[in-house]
Amino acid sequence: MSPTIRRRLAWLALLLTPFGLYGWALVVATGSGFNGKIGPAFNGLACDWTIFYTAIEAWRHGHLAEAYDQVWLGHAMAGLYKPWLVNPEPYPAFHYPPTWLLFLAPLAGLSMIGSYAVGQAVSLAALGGALAKSYGQRAQRFWFMAVAMLLAPATSNGVMAGQNGVLICAFFVLGYPMLEAQPFLAGAILGLASFKPQLLLMLPFALIGARNWRAIAGAATSSLALAALSALVFGPQVWNTWIQLMLHPRHDVAMTGIEWGRLWDDSVYTCAQLLGLTKTGANLVQAAATLGAGALVYLSYRRPLGSERRFAIFLVASTVAAPHVSGYDLVLLALAAALVVGELLEGEFRPLTLALPLMLWLAPLYTPPRVDPFAFALPPAIFAMIFVLLRQTERAALPHSASIQRARELAAS
Repeated sequence: MSPTIRRRLAWLALLLTPFGLYGWALVVATGSGFNGKIGPAFNGLACDWTIFYTAIEAWRHGHLAEAYDQVWLGHAMAGLYKPWLVNPEPYPAFHYPPTWLLFLAPLAGLSMIGSYAVGQAVSLAALGGALAKSYGQRAQRFWFMAVAMLLAPATSNGVMAGQNGVLICAFFVLGYPMLEAQPFLAGAILGLASFKPQLLLMLPFALIGARNWRAIAGAATSSLALAALSALVFGPQVWNTWIQLMLHPRHDVAMTGIEWGRLWDDSVYTCAQLLGLTKTGANLVQAAATLGAGALVYLSYRRPLGSERRFAIFLVASTVAAPHVSGYDLVLLALAAALVVGELLEGEFRPLTLALPLMLWLAPLYTPPRVDPFAFALPPAIFAMIFVLLRQTERAALPHSASIQRARELAAS
């Protein structure tokens, strides 16, 4: 490592480590009975995981269909997690497709906190392994990416909630760099993230833009295989139950879990509603943002950009395109920021060039918009980041043959 890069890393570490440690301090404080003593008060450690755990326990005891019933779920959870949650979950709902249950099923039978600990440890290990696979031949880049992701506020936010954004990142980190060398396998790995379909909206734009039909086939194969396996394990009726829930949410509750979640998320839809638009108007603005992000992802494959820059565009576009995205999903922004800053460390480096990527990396600390008005700047910052990444520079664009050669080396390692 050159002295110049060491100085740059030291400067970044001095700037960002306190924010990363603050995020993990919130996790420790919340989990040790000091909720709200450091920073904002949360409902409790593993608050989202309690919903996942209740769903998988419902399956274990033969009540899986009821897990998709918000009223039944609320009654099942009432008072059950008092040691962990400060208050009962206000509008608990399990909206994940049955494919997510496949990932939860191996944890059935463990205690709530045991399954939570194993689930989060496996997710973090999967991301570490994916980074090692994709960047292991460049030790300096691997360690930078690993530390940047471990310290990212979105990572600790996900662990706090017991969510799955880190696992999504692991699939993206493992699959995306393999798209040129092993397209079918890469697509199949990316398709494993289909349990969170709102974060995969940009994948068709990327693969069609790349004319990568084998990757499309791989993604479709793994997604359909997961769906078929979930129908085999849990019964085909569970898919009909989930589809009916998505198409016809119940109206006999004060608020559905989806409505509650969107009140507190970081999506364009939520920003638009908080600015005074009706639900219809907010949905139209969200649709425009999704299509606009998709067009920019497609454009990234019609320009001679480097593979890591395209990956960063895909990640940030996936975040702004999602109709529902929470603080733990912003781990995709943290990953994109780490890719961009890693490139800057090895090339032209000016403090002002770090403003946008660091704003994305820090995003969970100033969101959601319902709490912090500064969060309204996040969607414009994401689009600004995409436009910056689309600007062609000689350093950013690898020759096509060199890009393929690097991908083949990674796949062979």
